[in-house]
Amino acid sequence: MATFSEIAITFNDFFEVNTGANLTSIVYLDNVLQSVEFFNEKIVTTRSQAGEFSVGTDATTQAQKYKAALDLDLLPLSDWEVSIVGATVTIKSTLDYIQFSQAYAGQPNDDRISVQINNFTVSSDRSTGILTARSNYYATKNVNNPLITQQSFKLWFYDDLVLPDFTVNNPNYEATQLRPSVNWAAFDFAISQYARDFIKPRLPIIADGLQPSAQGSVITSSVTTRNNLEVNDQPLINQIVTTLGYSTYSQGAQHVYTKDILLTSTRHQVKPDGMIVVPVSVDGSLTNVFLRDDEGTILVGRSLVLSDNVVDAIKYAIFDLSLLNLGNAQYLTINDTYRFELIDECIYKTETVYFLNRYGVFQGFTFFKAEKESVNITRNGTYKNNFVFSGAYDTERHLYQSNGTNGDTTLRLTSGYIHEDQNATIEEMLLSDYIFLADRTPIDIDTKSLEKKTRLVDKLISYDITFKKSSDLIQTV
Repeated sequence: MATFSEIAITFNDFFEVNTGANLTSIVYLDNVLQSVEFFNEKIVTTRSQAGEFSVGTDATTQAQKYKAALDLDLLPLSDWEVSIVGATVTIKSTLDYIQFSQAYAGQPNDDRISVQINNFTVSSDRSTGILTARSNYYATKNVNNPLITQQSFKLWFYDDLVLPDFTVNNPNYEATQLRPSVNWAAFDFAISQYARDFIKPRLPIIADGLQPSAQGSVITSSVTTRNNLEVNDQPLINQIVTTLGYSTYSQGAQHVYTKDILLTSTRHQVKPDGMIVVPVSVDGSLTNVFLRDDEGTILVGRSLVLSDNVVDAIKYAIFDLSLLNLGNAQYLTINDTYRFELIDECIYKTETVYFLNRYGVFQGFTFFKAEKESVNITRNGTYKNNFVFSGAYDTERHLYQSNGTNGDTTLRLTSGYIHEDQNATIEEMLLSDYIFLADRTPIDIDTKSLEKKTRLVDKLISYDITFKKSSDLIQTV
């Protein structure tokens, strides 16, 4: 690997003058100025001034004349080194923030050179935000060099420690895209489908304190890219937090969430002795989660600290209200923005459901009103079970025998009156693939549609949602 970036231009033949694009141009990125720069040499019969180089008689003499021009024009700038071996001229930067992009000469001369780029790998900070793997996210590499014919991608996924230099390890996946045509301007590579192989959401520990995500519920994703002219991989995405959340069509193909508190509504309801579960992105932007009463008094706080453990990238600030003296408070707030109305239900059994929301984290919702439980029986069929032997059959034996009888349990839960802003929460619950009861029983949504209610039309908003326990009554596994 080069200490600094370098570009090698190999001449396959001598050049022609007076062409449509009478220049040989080296394109590079200055990462300090964040600008694209060019170094141009004009192709002439005989050099007579700066910025020109003479044509040769074959590939080797053409390379020699090009190097001679660079020695006069480029080396005095003191930021470059130029060398030649045979018909190959290598230009090397002495600055560690230069990244070569391409070199071209214009037709017909463009076909008479080949280019290889060996860029110094610029250190890459961790990518910020949350990438949601249920929706496609495209790692994109733009290209305007006709000599680039393919792009290679490497992908790394981690669920334990954040590794600062992921390129030293073997990637989980490697893939190559071929360029369909020279006017194809970008390589778009969908990485979400690969990340989904590594995310296995599980409910975190629901207990007072600051709890990490369950192992495998959150991962980090990294992507590097390299085209056929480059020697070294270049980072595109580095250690971005990845969950099994999703974005909407209107949010585009490369959407990343940049939120600290990952609740999808500012309005909530909770029992006075219940649990408030607040999923938080721990990226340094938020340092504390405070629970306050309706007078603004801080009841308890949770301090957030950056960690190299992936499970700590998203944590759950959990407040057990049964441990607090709430006095006559009517509601509580989280960081003055998220409001939890205290509801003391004295008739019905309440049931709290935890579901994976759009951010790919678990959020709680409490149903305060009637709960109805049903058992559904399924039979694969029946068959005739008796038979005649010696002119008789057993009259105490079932003639029709059931085959494969089993059953499942459904729960119909009623929310009680909620705020109109929580319509989005109900919708996300119906779209969730991972739902649990408070006792960690896995359940699935059985309700297939939802007519959203509004205060204008319906006055009071309440929903009945049907769930099915994600297991059979008779163990068959």
